[in-house]
Amino acid sequence: MDSLININTLGKRYALFTEWALRDVSLTISRGEVYGLVGENGAGKTTLIRILLGLISPTKDRVSLSHSVRLGYVPEQPSFHYTLKVREHLNLVGGISGFPQLWGRNMRLL
Repeated sequence: MDSLININTLGKRYALFTEWALRDVSLTISRGEVYGLVGENGAGKTTLIRILLGLISPTKDRVSLSHSVRLGYVPEQPSFHYTLKVREHLNLVGGISGFPQLWGRNMRLL
């Protein structure tokens, strides 16, 4: 199977803490596989997701993503801008994500 995501002994420690948020995490995800992250509060699920998305950098090692990988993320807390209408928000997100064609589709659907 084609490997899409490779993580080998990944680690993350935040500057103000002595404990590791992630320590020695290793994982390979291949094409066609589906995974879920499950764990207690503070186990590092959100930290791992943020590293995969490139929002934060790991302290130790790195993540290898295939060029064909597309990751989606729905944050725990909504991050909508309160002054934007639905159509405006979809177009903003579409433009940032590289899908400017959402404008025409939004106009037809909304």
